[in-house]
Amino acid sequence: KRVCPANVAVVFKEFQGRILGGSLLGMRVLTAKDNGYSGAVPDLRTNAPGITHLYLQNNQFSGLVPWSTLKLHANLHTLSLANNRIRGSFPTDIGTTFTALRFLDLSSDPSTGDFMTGVWPASFATLRLTTLKLDHSSFAGSVPSVLTSVGTLQTFTCQDCGFTGSLPATFS
Repeated sequence: KRVCPANVAVVFKEFQGRILGGSLLGMRVLTAKDNGYSGAVPDLRTNAPGITHLYLQNNQFSGLVPWSTLKLHANLHTLSLANNRIRGSFPTDIGTTFTALRFLDLSSDPSTGDFMTGVWPASFATLRLTTLKLDHSSFAGSVPSVLTSVGTLQTFTCQDCGFTGSLPATFS
C-alpha cells in the first residue's frame, strides 16, 4: 500500500484525462479545480477512501452527481462540483448520509445546459451546512421551506437559479 500526502492540489494546470490512479491512502483534501478533467466524477471509494474535502470545480466532468458513491465518504465535509457538466437532483436520504457535510457547491455553468433540478427532500433540513451554492440551477417555485430549517446555514447563493418570489423571513 502506498500512503500519500494528506493534501493534494492540482490547480490551473490544464491537466486532462483520469484524475487519480493507484492507491492514495491518507489523502484527506483533493483540490483539482480549474483543469480540463472530463468524464464522470471520479469514484474515490477505493483509492482515496478518507477524503474529507473534494474540490473539483471548473472542469469538464459530466453526467449525474454520483451521490451513491459520494455518500460512502462518511466524513465528507466539503464538496464542490461547480461549473462542470453535471446534473441531477438531491437524494432523499441526503440529510442522513451526509452528516459531516458543511460546504456544498453545485452551481452550474449556464452555457452547458446541465443543472441541478428536482424536489427538496425533507431530510435536507437535518444537514448541518454552513454554505450552499446553487447558482444557475433549474429549480422552480419558491425557495423551499426545508432550507429555512438548516439552522447552521450562513451562506446561500442562488443567482439565476429559477426560484421565484421572496426569500423566507428567516433568511434576513
